[in-house]
Amino acid sequence: MVYSHTNPDLDPAGYRALMVWQLAEKYYKKAGLYEKLIAGCPEEKVYDSASDLIAALKDGKLDYAFEYLSVAQQNGFKYVALPEAINLSSLKQAEFYKNAKVLTADAAKGTKAEQTGQPIIYALTVPSNAPNRGLAMDFVKLVLSKEGQDIMSNAGQIPIVPPEFNNPARVPSELK
Repeated sequence: MVYSHTNPDLDPAGYRALMVWQLAEKYYKKAGLYEKLIAGCPEEKVYDSASDLIAALKDGKLDYAFEYLSVAQQNGFKYVALPEAINLSSLKQAEFYKNAKVLTADAAKGTKAEQTGQPIIYALTVPSNAPNRGLAMDFVKLVLSKEGQDIMSNAGQIPIVPPEFNNPARVPSELK
């Protein structure tokens, strides 16, 4: 069995795969699971980009790839749905997700950073100085509409339902 993920230093999906492995060890109470998974996927089998990982899976070079659900759905891959407690999708599990930590490196800057597990949340904003503010607001309205939410769901994305505004006092009237 050959499996892989993307490079944690180059792609957030890479460090998130490692976080899922850490959380799985705790959730399933399988001591050593994370290290076994790491050992089964040596660095030379890790791909720099999602497109390379997907191509390797399509070409039969891999049996399994650790990727986002949306990527699997968009490419027509079979997938295993992971429990909410480990799949990094739930605000309710935010405290548990903090148990996962991955050290990443930025070779260009010569720095390292610790990534801590947290829910993957999408955000959408229109800068106050957007050059095409009207078009941008039309796009936001589309994304938040039933049609937009259906498009998001069909692409394997978690829809923004209901929309939340971090500063309700500044929500433009056209979105109210």
